[in-house]
Amino acid sequence: MNQSKYDRLATLDRKSYQPSKGIIMNQSKYDRLATFLNNLPNKMKTQLEELKKNGRELADKDDFLWFILLQSFSTMGNSRGRDALIGTESNYRRVTYDYVKNEVNESERPEHFDRVLRDAKVRMPGKKAEWLFSNLNRIESWGGVAEANKIAFSKKGRTEKIRFMKSFDGIGDKYGRNIWMDIYDKDFHESVAVDERIKKISKALDVSFTKYDDHEKFYLELAGKTNLQGWELDRLMYHFNTEILEAINS
Repeated sequence: MNQSKYDRLATLDRKSYQPSKGIIMNQSKYDRLATFLNNLPNKMKTQLEELKKNGRELADKDDFLWFILLQSFSTMGNSRGRDALIGTESNYRRVTYDYVKNEVNESERPEHFDRVLRDAKVRMPGKKAEWLFSNLNRIESWGGVAEANKIAFSKKGRTEKIRFMKSFDGIGDKYGRNIWMDIYDKDFHESVAVDERIKKISKALDVSFTKYDDHEKFYLELAGKTNLQGWELDRLMYHFNTEILEAINS
């Protein structure tokens, strides 16, 4: 990350903070948000760099595709699910790729997934257990997770990569982007994965959208006006949601 772009003072003209024409919102709150983003605290800059590093390491995992599906389903509906499923060894070891493949009979896998997800108090455990079972079978049909990883990383461009991830059961628009954003993929540096935390910020700005792509575009424009990547703004809105809402409402 180019540190200098974060350290400059908020000297932009008020007009430069204007969103696209036709968007109805609270301009003064938008200005406060833009000014805050243009003067990020050091702790936020540091965390962005750590997230980029962690993302590159995640992409190198031997079981990347299986792990990223587990992580996505654990956070879907409530981000605290990740700590209980992946961050708790007694739960996580029972859903690792190698454990399920070698220790759990195929006919018993749906019930096994359901039981572990319930132990971790993950939202919608029954539905997600079905998704995991279906997606594991698909990975196995390709010859295992190593081969599946090769297929995933062979995809070219943002559209093809999103389409690939959305072909898995349970993965929609948000996670079709977010999975690639989690590994800081180069094709997703200018992306925003609209979720409930981002919708809270939109609500605070008195702005709403009927189309996902329009919602994403709104924040990509804001990122550009404040010298941030879309990815950087997305991660800030997720990890520092409370601080950003306080800045908007100050």
